[in-house]
Amino acid sequence: MKGALVFAVLGILAAPPQEGPRDGDAIPIPAGSVLRAAAERDAPALAFIDETALLAPLEKRGEWVKVRWESWVGWVRVAGGSEEPPEWDEPEAWSPPAPRRAQREALVKKLREILGPAGEPKPFGSYVSNPGSPRAYLRRAFTLATDVEDKALLRRLSGACVSVARARVALGALPPSSATIALFSRREDAAAFLTEAEEGWREGVVALWAGAPDLLQRIAHDLAHALNRSHPFVQANGIPGWLDEGIAELVVTGSLRALCESASAESVPLAALVEEPVTCRGPAARRARAAMLVRYLAYRRGSATGNGWTRRVFLGEDSSYGSLLHAFGGDAATLERDFAAWLSRQ
Repeated sequence: MKGALVFAVLGILAAPPQEGPRDGDAIPIPAGSVLRAAAERDAPALAFIDETALLAPLEKRGEWVKVRWESWVGWVRVAGGSEEPPEWDEPEAWSPPAPRRAQREALVKKLREILGPAGEPKPFGSYVSNPGSPRAYLRRAFTLATDVEDKALLRRLSGACVSVARARVALGALPPSSATIALFSRREDAAAFLTEAEEGWREGVVALWAGAPDLLQRIAHDLAHALNRSHPFVQANGIPGWLDEGIAELVVTGSLRALCESASAESVPLAALVEEPVTCRGPAARRARAAMLVRYLAYRRGSATGNGWTRRVFLGEDSSYGSLLHAFGGDAATLERDFAAWLSRQ
């Protein structure tokens, strides 16, 4: 189940836009509805429908209907009154260091200058932060500034962003603090902003032209970087390049087999991988090997060891190869052999 979260992003990124329900088939599902695993008020919460949607019922059971919404299928209550308003589990408030805070404020100001009122970031991408629990605690991790009016695209973007947030946590990263997505309908507006931002993401702002090739994949990749670097611990202490790039590669990969083959083609020892720079512009095989090391830590070694070590790195503790080796018993040859054997079985 945990592993499925990491590659759930793929289904949202690659799936073609779904056809809308035929006239007469759809019913309005009001904003604020909670999608549940069963037609019961105390059933586990799966998702939160944050704006009214016209959805085709798949099944009806009393005051409940079964529907498909984004990447989820579940039950919503449509008669007999609405549920109690869900509680918000807000990310902890934090303030970046003064120089970075000024840079972020300058980027948001630039958004307003280019897009006008549409450049004001608004809450976006709400999701259930504790799926499987009957109580629906919700989290707002993102804001969106856009002049794009394609509702279907924005729904897919919301689903992709939420999946990236969940996949990162499954890999041992800290939950997202915040990030702003800037999506431009005009290429020249995107170019003007990106000249200011220098990269597709910077200081928690991810920006792209809506007509760009592989739009959702590129936003998901950049969003993973932005979220990795959004925490005060990381801003104060930095994050290893292999961990930052490895997470970003994993959340958008379309083929685990291809990633494994690419990682196997790179013979660099783990000690060199951990200690040397790994970047978006580096060799694909090196990035793939970093991604598979992240996955190995999360799934081969289990949360008590691998995820625990990854989480401690996000909290600012020692990220050196010596620290990693110590967490896994201190024998370099054994760790190399175990990683190679695990990689060959993927």
